[in-house]
Amino acid sequence: MVHDDTDNLHIHIAINKIHPRKLTIHNPYYDYKKVATLCEQIEQEYGLTKVNHETRPDKSSRIIQDIETNAGY
Repeated sequence: MVHDDTDNLHIHIAINKIHPRKLTIHNPYYDYKKVATLCEQIEQEYGLTKVNHETRPDKSSRIIQDIETNAGY
């Protein structure tokens, strides 16, 4: 879904982690690294602005990074 309800136009991509026949959840080990890699590929393929996909440990770290990004650092 593409939308602009913030200062930046952005996209949300949903993934299905439910097995189609077993109907069980699939939680791969370190899946966030795989998702980050896929996001980077999508950004490159579609010419999107690259963003940091690292996990951030706490809310204050996310706020600081958002401020730096918006300030152009």
